[in-house]
Order: sequence, then C-alpha cells, then structure tokens
Amino acid sequence: MDYQLPMLGIFLIMCLDGTCQTISHEWGSVTSGEYCDYENFSAQCKSGYTLQVVQALYGQMELGKCLKVDAYLGCQTDVTEIMRQKCNSHNRCEMDVRDKILRDTQPCEIGVLVYMNATFACIKENVHRTIIIL
Repeated sequence: MDYQLPMLGIFLIMCLDGTCQTISHEWGSVTSGEYCDYENFSAQCKSGYTLQVVQALYGQMELGKCLKVDAYLGCQTDVTEIMRQKCNSHNRCEMDVRDKILRDTQPCEIGVLVYMNATFACIKENVHRTIIIL
C-alpha cells in the first residue's frame, strides 16, 4: 500500500533539547524523536491509526539529548527502510537502539556510541495518504 501525507514542511518537526514534538492534523499525527543507545525506539498509535516511518537515521548526527560532546559527528547511516520493514502498517512498534540489525549497519567506528533520530506518522486508516519526503 502506498502511503502519502498531504503536508508541507514535514521536516520542520524537530526535537529541541531532547524533547520530542508531535504535530497533529485530521489525518493523524507526526512525531520526531531522538533515541539514545540505552533506550528503545517506541511508537504507538491510537486505535484506528497505523504507523508509517518517515525517516530514521542511525549514528552520531548532532549534539543533543544523546550526545553532549563533539567527538565523531557525521558518522551516520539511513535506516529508514529497516524501520519501515519492522514498523509500517502496525499500530505499535518497538526496537532496541542496540539491536543487532541496526548495529550491523556500522555507521561509526567501533566503540563510538550511536543513537537514532526517527520521525514517524500515525495515519488514520480510512484516509488516502501520500508521504512527501523532502
């Protein structure tokens, strides 16, 4: 099934100081978060809504909740497809940030702590959808 969200500026959704933000609309909501090496990615939609992963990056992207010191910024990999395979079309999804499938992507040198930035949508099941990834 092809999902698309009719919205502009989907990437204006940010986590500021480690605080996740959610934008809601009649078709559903979009949430963005930073998930540290010691945490689980956890997403849950209310009844009648399904998950759609918009984007997921794994590595060390920027200073924030999970990374306080500039050490190896810029080592990252796109794990959007991995997360879509695990989560899309479900009502709930969890994944340990230390999961082997993520670790095997090896975006950074061995021993460097990594984290995941993920944006997902909860889409009302009876709404026509289009994901716009800028």
